[in-house]
Amino acid sequence: MRALSVLWVIGYHAFTFVGRPLRHSGSEPVFRIVNRGLLGVDVFFVLSGFLIGSMLLREHAALERISFRRFYFRRAMRILPAYYVSLALYCVLIGKNVDTVWANLLFVNNFIPDARQCMNWAWSLAIEEQFYIVFPVMLAFSFSFLRVRRSFFLVLIALSIVARMAIVARHGLHMPGPEHARLLYDMLYDKPYARFGELLSGVIVAYAFGFTKAPEVFRRSPRLALAGTTLALVWIAGISVVEQPFFKYGLPPPINFAYYSLSTVVFAASVAYVLFACLCRAGGGGLLGAILAWKPFFPIGQLSYSAYLLHMIVIVVGLEIGAFHVATTVLAMCAYLVVVPVVTLLASVPMYLFVEKPLMNLRERSRPVRA
Repeated sequence: MRALSVLWVIGYHAFTFVGRPLRHSGSEPVFRIVNRGLLGVDVFFVLSGFLIGSMLLREHAALERISFRRFYFRRAMRILPAYYVSLALYCVLIGKNVDTVWANLLFVNNFIPDARQCMNWAWSLAIEEQFYIVFPVMLAFSFSFLRVRRSFFLVLIALSIVARMAIVARHGLHMPGPEHARLLYDMLYDKPYARFGELLSGVIVAYAFGFTKAPEVFRRSPRLALAGTTLALVWIAGISVVEQPFFKYGLPPPINFAYYSLSTVVFAASVAYVLFACLCRAGGGGLLGAILAWKPFFPIGQLSYSAYLLHMIVIVVGLEIGAFHVATTVLAMCAYLVVVPVVTLLASVPMYLFVEKPLMNLRERSRPVRA
């Protein structure tokens, strides 16, 4: 899932920058799925929530507490080294908006307008770091003072939906206008209070799979589980080909409102459901899990973090030095959809081997004392 997600994101940005003429020439429907590549970030959010939720829940189950010091040390060793190296490369090779690099160093860059952000695709890392800071504290609070875990998660999910609806209504994001694209990005797309529901979806999968009887219930109802998986896959496929902006369909404002308020939340929930089905190996999850476990995906998944950090640097520098040329035909763009990911992954190998992996190994020093 990580491999497919990072390839989707890289393909989207390659199409956006290298294939810019094709986006306005009538060829965009050919690349409709590629043009929805930002949904790959939503998949990353679900996976991050699942991994972080699993870590925290298992630690509490073993030790009856959560070590914040250990958690933040491990996150720092995983996130910071490769990110700061990439940030330095960006400042040297591209240098746009370097006066706001302080915001990236503090992981608050997503609170600056997109046009003023340094290394602006790092907004997703800012959201993840903000979630990592807040959520462990909230989870520890729930373990200490709340008895019903399910209600805790459901309340947070409800708050995430209400927050999105309020933002859409407040800024009229469901109505067309000259400022729609800017407002959508700056007010909704890159803000933690509008996106934490996707991370939380992954946490809920970790909780349901490891700490409830949901897997048993899921396996005992194969037809119902398969129907759910089918519905989730249909939604994922459907939302992946929706034309943007949504107003192009000429639908009534209430439908536009529902789309901008709920589509991303339902997409994340669908990805979370598919992840749960794969973990349970039921409801079609066994076959789907086997497909997603195809061995060639593994090295791409391992390189996904470095590839995400470096891919825009590869694209921008490649265009500036003439290694890449603006694609004006569908065939040329198809070639770049192969070339750009390959070059990005090759550029990610040194980052992974010499920066990511050695410093990730330092996390082993923070192993918890067994109960």
